[in-house]
Amino acid sequence: MRRIDLPPFFCVALELVIVRCPRSYPVYLQSDVCLARFDPRGWFVLLSTAWESALGFARDELHGRALLELLPPAEARSGEAALRRILNPAEADPLGLNLRRKDGSLQPMRWYRRFDPYDATLFVVADSAALKVPQCPAPSSPGRA
Repeated sequence: MRRIDLPPFFCVALELVIVRCPRSYPVYLQSDVCLARFDPRGWFVLLSTAWESALGFARDELHGRALLELLPPAEARSGEAALRRILNPAEADPLGLNLRRKDGSLQPMRWYRRFDPYDATLFVVADSAALKVPQCPAPSSPGRA
């Protein structure tokens, strides 16, 4: 088996990974799916508005924030380990990761990754919709009016 060479940005300290939000998201990437990419500068660039919906933050509140700040404080250690796993091409997909919403609640997500061998970029698709608990009413008892 051939050794996998890690792109240079994998050497960036996790506390230096910064969320970036473009002034306007690319029109062709408007989606209900959370799309993003890690780039060689250590930026986690959001590519869709779905991140704002999933986490409850406005674009300006996310832009410039350290990615580690979005991890729940109680899970900082496991969150850092999960981020290390996300940056490791040897890990299997999907990876589970909880992010902190603006209201303080947790948003469980599944992260799928694709490493671009040509420009040292890691693309992420994070799915949160499939992990929401459906709100179903309790079945009524037979004979109950």
